[in-house]
Amino acid sequence: MSKESLSIADTRFVEPPAPNVFSDPTAKAELFSAGHYEKLGREVVARLPNYKQKYKSLMVTDQTEFVLGLLAHYRFPNGDRIKQVVEIGVYNGVNSLYMLKTGCSAAADFQLYGIDLGDTDFFGGAAIAESTPDELAHYHLHRACTALDVEKVLGEHNAGGGG
Repeated sequence: MSKESLSIADTRFVEPPAPNVFSDPTAKAELFSAGHYEKLGREVVARLPNYKQKYKSLMVTDQTEFVLGLLAHYRFPNGDRIKQVVEIGVYNGVNSLYMLKTGCSAAADFQLYGIDLGDTDFFGGAAIAESTPDELAHYHLHRACTALDVEKVLGEHNAGGGG
């Protein structure tokens, strides 16, 4: 199995226009409705193996591209990138895999928390099978949990409880 790491530094991405979306609601609407992040995310997906096909994933491509575009390129006003993502409903872990590779490449302290009701190795399996050991150190999969467990899951990690 290929365990490729995505390197944002190796890409030829062009940052999307950066209007002050926090003070200008019109700029925010234009930035997100114009598909900027979907286009950037599409470039990220194109650089990675086709995990969607390999694992017969049911993921919605446009939504994944949007999230990957944000993870790879979005910066908060203070310059920080997205550092934590909570995914509720991991299923086979293909979206987790794409987010983990992109998030780890964009921010050294990125953490992905996966929560799924399923309790077998199938749930999150693609992310575990295809990620490097370094990437897996940033992946916290919680099986047999629901959205109601988010506070407990995040509390364990923020208190140093691991996962």
